[in-house]
Amino acid sequence: MTERAVIDLKPEDLVQDADASVLSTIQYPHKFELAAKFYERSSDVLTSLHVDDQLLLYSLHQQASVGPCNTPSPHLWNRVERAKWDVWKQLGQTSKMEAMFLFVRTLEEVCPKWLMWKGIQAEVKAALDGEGGEQAADALQSPSSRRMEAIPRPEGELTAYRTWIGGLTTGTPPSPRYQHSCTVVGKYMIVFGGHGTCFLADTHVLDLESMTWMSYDVENSPSPRAGHSATLLDEEHVLVLGGHGGNGKFNEIHILQVEHGINTMLKKSERPILTWTRQEISGPYPINRGSHCAAEHQGSVYLFGGESDERECLDDFWRLDLAQQTWERCPIEGCPSKRMDASMVRIGNHLVVFGGANAQTQLADVFVFDVPDKRWRKVSPIEGPPPEPRAGHACVLHGGRMIVMGGGNGAQGLLGMHIFDLETEDGEVKGSWSILRAGYAHSTSCLTVAREGAACVMHDSKLFLFGGFNGRYLNDVMMLRLERDADWALRVQDGSVEELRDACRLLREDLAREQKEKENFKQELNRLRTEHATVRAMLAQLEKMYYNSPAATGNPTPSAALQRGSHHSEGWLVHAMRILTSSWMGMLWGSKEEARIHPDNENQESPLEVA
Repeated sequence: MTERAVIDLKPEDLVQDADASVLSTIQYPHKFELAAKFYERSSDVLTSLHVDDQLLLYSLHQQASVGPCNTPSPHLWNRVERAKWDVWKQLGQTSKMEAMFLFVRTLEEVCPKWLMWKGIQAEVKAALDGEGGEQAADALQSPSSRRMEAIPRPEGELTAYRTWIGGLTTGTPPSPRYQHSCTVVGKYMIVFGGHGTCFLADTHVLDLESMTWMSYDVENSPSPRAGHSATLLDEEHVLVLGGHGGNGKFNEIHILQVEHGINTMLKKSERPILTWTRQEISGPYPINRGSHCAAEHQGSVYLFGGESDERECLDDFWRLDLAQQTWERCPIEGCPSKRMDASMVRIGNHLVVFGGANAQTQLADVFVFDVPDKRWRKVSPIEGPPPEPRAGHACVLHGGRMIVMGGGNGAQGLLGMHIFDLETEDGEVKGSWSILRAGYAHSTSCLTVAREGAACVMHDSKLFLFGGFNGRYLNDVMMLRLERDADWALRVQDGSVEELRDACRLLREDLAREQKEKENFKQELNRLRTEHATVRAMLAQLEKMYYNSPAATGNPTPSAALQRGSHHSEGWLVHAMRILTSSWMGMLWGSKEEARIHPDNENQESPLEVA
């Protein structure tokens, strides 16, 4: 495999005191215009690139500037022009916006410091003036003058369910980025790498209880990369695999250990201790890639798909045995098609893969890998309204359900949040989609989940979304609080200790509530039985009076109604009461009429008195 050449610009050709976090605020299409200026003015520098990278930059530049290739093909003997025409033609109907984005990303991979090149600084300052005025341009030359102000925490918003809120953090946040990783270890969210003005290798920690950012300079940190995977192995360790930037090798793995610092007075410090270690893997291993997806299951990490260094979408499936430190290629029969920027979560013994993109389009299909059976299955049909096809979305597990948000369709970022519910019965897999509706508080500053390359985590039933790209790189943190109920508790299988404890509490409360309702039902049943016996006694007395009366002739017989009442609902008893009451009233009026006709009966007892 040919190693990709990376241009290291001479120090004298760069602006040495440029602030990368300010440069990352430049939005599209201004950023593409700057990249195009660099491409046009530094042609002598770019000639040192591999011919494949030169052709890729040319084709993306043409697609973004002109559009799809509609020019006649050059003659075959003109090999250079024919090669350039071929790669441009292969882009087909790729949109200009996507071509701009891919052009800039490719340029940043082969020349990470292009934006600090002195030959385009006049245009850079002009772009910053357009984005943020003179203050942004001044900050480019004097980064020490920029100071992050603590944003006061909004009052009253923390209790709102299903409402995105922002402005929660204090301290200095990471620089804007996308395709980074976020992993929760205890109460800390670990942010590593990503892509802003260049590929990044910094590590940041957000305390999810105090909402305070902490920056770290850790030895043995992995090389700069984006589109990598970061998988939680246990309560202290995170595994980082692959990534773009020429550093996605899989014959080595990087493990981050997160532990509390010991303090003799406080016993535990508020600042965790981070340690990176690198380990070599022997035997066969996956080819270099980024934008893949990965998940852990019982001491193994499973990896699927991604994009190779040659920009080819992949569909291979691998298992990393952490104990043996060896890679094993898994069966791919029935597996998802080639794709990148998909998502993978583990639900019980199943790995669920959703969405992603290939060379032609975005996807919205769902595949499930049964780990014990080692079998792939496509979930179809799926009930409920499905999400729009997307790639680069964020995905998290909550209460045994997969929550999908954001991502893009090649033209724009996508709004909305969707819940996927997986059901397995008798070896069959079924699924259903539903919409998770959520609002936005004013503290989000009009930002939404419509972004690509963001990362989200779940902690204490709160969903935290960080960074991403929506036309510009972002470094905001938004939080969404979700409810916990008995249905959530029943679906929690492999949550944290706090989640399992909370699930047990909710189930105990639900059981106590059901027992209380059961006692109330018993009391109500006993009351109804007592009333039923009383009514039957009254009916028996009334029926006896009815049969002993001459008025019974020709009237409805209440015996049948009484018999029905003993075997059916209380409605029949009411019906019987109505019949007997009408019969009793007829008997009463009949007795009075007879008394008028026969004066000798005046001393006879009244039926009313008998009753």
